[in-house]
Amino acid sequence: MTPLTLRKIQVEDAAGFTALHKTLAEETHFLLLEPDELREDLDAQKQWLKGCVESDSRDIFVAHADGVIVGFLDIRGGNFNRDRHKASLSLGITRAHWGRGLGTLLIEAAISWLRDRNGTRLELTVNCNNERAVGLYQKCGFQIEGTQRNALRVDGKFVDEYFMGFLLSESYSPEHSTT
Repeated sequence: MTPLTLRKIQVEDAAGFTALHKTLAEETHFLLLEPDELREDLDAQKQWLKGCVESDSRDIFVAHADGVIVGFLDIRGGNFNRDRHKASLSLGITRAHWGRGLGTLLIEAAISWLRDRNGTRLELTVNCNNERAVGLYQKCGFQIEGTQRNALRVDGKFVDEYFMGFLLSESYSPEHSTT
């Protein structure tokens, strides 16, 4: 098994990050963007990444295997006094790397990011049909806090999303994980 490395994204990762999103869009219907909505212009992608890299309230982490980006975590903190304690996240992992602990590694990076900023809450939305992701999030301490009915339209059909939250005060500990 190829070792995975995790680091913050750099502007120079634009082509690899674009390729990752194309792969993810082809492999699953669980991402928000459809293949034709992806940012393909490399200069535009670099500009967008530059803004992300320079942001004080957002980070993107990329996971590498054999020099290829195989997963990502996008985490965005609140910008105002009333929501600065929380962050929202999204992540994606190529099918070839499912079941290898990468999802847990990305969630642990999000928890560490939150702690470093004295935050207390992580939140996300997930397609209710994405049982694998829901299971990962629950294993890592997230709870389903609600259902957004007809939140997405996938292949012409409405799909519900779960709203899930994690409170640092109910902290997840990797050594207590069963997988």
